Amino acid sequence: MSKNDSNRSEKEEYSPLLCGFIWCHGDKDFSIWETDAIAKEDRDKIEKILMKYESTGTGVRNCWDSKFSEVLCARY
Repeated sequence: MSKNDSNRSEKEEYSPLLCGFIWCHGDKDFSIWETDAIAKEDRDKIEKILMKYESTGTGVRNCWDSKFSEVLCARY
């Protein structure tokens, strides 16, 4: 196995889990839907759609201990 094949295998093994969605129902009214049942083919389709918007909005990583209001920058 070449070095490139080894790197590709490592990258293919790690894949962040799409575990849910956030919905805004009105002023400070949010719901979070968590699921572990999104099939890889559906996840790939969702990510393809989201890639169109990757340069808009904000993203926060390692925010487990953050309050919800600290993660979102906009008020909805």
